[in-house]
Amino acid sequence: KQRQRSVKRLTHLRNNLRDAGDEMTDGQAGLGADFSALAGKKLKPGGVFATVLPLTAAHSESWEGFRRTIEREYREIVAIAFTTHEGTMMSADTYMNEMLLVATRRTKDDMEEPARIVCVNISAVPQSVTESYWYAKWIDDLRRSNANNGVLFEGGQRIGSWTAITPSSAGFPWLAAGMQNHNLAAAAAEFMACRLYSPEHIRRWELSLPLSTLGRMVAIGPTHDLIGHPRGGDGRGAFTFDRVTPDILPTYPALWAANAGAQTRMLVPATHDGVPAIDDEELLRQRLDERSDLFISRNMRFTSQALAAARTAQPVMGGRAWTALQSNNGGLKDALTIWLNSTLSLLIRTGYAQTTQQGRATMQINALAGFPIPDFTADSEAGERARAIAHQHIGELSTLELQPASYAFRDANRHRIDRVALEMLGLGDDAGALAAAVDYLRGQWCREPSVHGGNRAIMMALGLALP
Repeated sequence: KQRQRSVKRLTHLRNNLRDAGDEMTDGQAGLGADFSALAGKKLKPGGVFATVLPLTAAHSESWEGFRRTIEREYREIVAIAFTTHEGTMMSADTYMNEMLLVATRRTKDDMEEPARIVCVNISAVPQSVTESYWYAKWIDDLRRSNANNGVLFEGGQRIGSWTAITPSSAGFPWLAAGMQNHNLAAAAAEFMACRLYSPEHIRRWELSLPLSTLGRMVAIGPTHDLIGHPRGGDGRGAFTFDRVTPDILPTYPALWAANAGAQTRMLVPATHDGVPAIDDEELLRQRLDERSDLFISRNMRFTSQALAAARTAQPVMGGRAWTALQSNNGGLKDALTIWLNSTLSLLIRTGYAQTTQQGRATMQINALAGFPIPDFTADSEAGERARAIAHQHIGELSTLELQPASYAFRDANRHRIDRVALEMLGLGDDAGALAAAVDYLRGQWCREPSVHGGNRAIMMALGLALP
């Protein structure tokens, strides 16, 4: 009864907030957004708001309304995250990456100021109250800085970095939050402005294509619970799935599961075969109409999985690990397959996706639609050239065996994909773009704790840990 009363009260509060036009609480983000919305109602102009939230709040699609509200109603916004690979927590027993969000309620005089979020990523945990005091002082100083990024030092040791961002659109993921290397954050921000940036040489190259989103280029398939369930599962969806074995020729094949050992080339076989689980033929046909031969990984584990996107020899259904991307444009599908597996795309994915767990980058269905992608559908000479280049190389690249994404720094086949990706963006004629930008970014990206996840073998390969 107590729980029922609590749920009823929470629903009442949420409805009142929504009726008043509050975007922060929608039931998807969870109680953290609800408490933040209530705090906002109690704050006076100029009052300071501070809370500990999962790092998901900086990236997840379900927290978009929360971010829009923070950007609109607050100034001097600071998001502080610990980026040690141990996944240091600020709250007890959460076992997830978190951030401390501090912001000042806007007054009438500063309502028109553009949103500016200072993302502070700490790689060394303060060991005393005194150290914590100095950390807070340095963060307060840089909050007022006119610079856009920098490095934090204590006792001659680097303890973190910071990046100030202005979201490309209201509520867009705060790409720099949780990204240890501020140069990577700067490169991600430049990419959102359609430029390839080399922090090492402070050079920029304009991309030949504008930026779009995945949802504008392809139809994104249904969630796995609409498609079906593995045998012995909870019974949701249209099909029951069994793993494909050598003696089975699938009738209703699906790319349901991730298999790090087998899915190392961009062309992959179906993993499961379906059996109709319902009598509704119209609904069964609807699921079959949503088949594709192009898929994106929703829950990518950088430390073991090689593929962010995969192709199949024939149209199949998606599943828990893989979501179908539908299009009748063969050149577009070739371009997306190559691009999504490139290091530049993986870098953007790290800032865009949920990285609550180290070494993973998860995107829900709605978030997939907003994932930033060069516009490979562009009806222009550059668009046609990008699709032609992709079609020319997809056969060769599909046969290459790739190492897990975290090993991109030494994976010659991933480097080959990166070179073709640059050609698709009109940068293939400038060898310096690859040498000065992508090689550097690739090496730095692999050193991110959110990418190597503290995996000892990967850290030893990077020289970050002793044998």
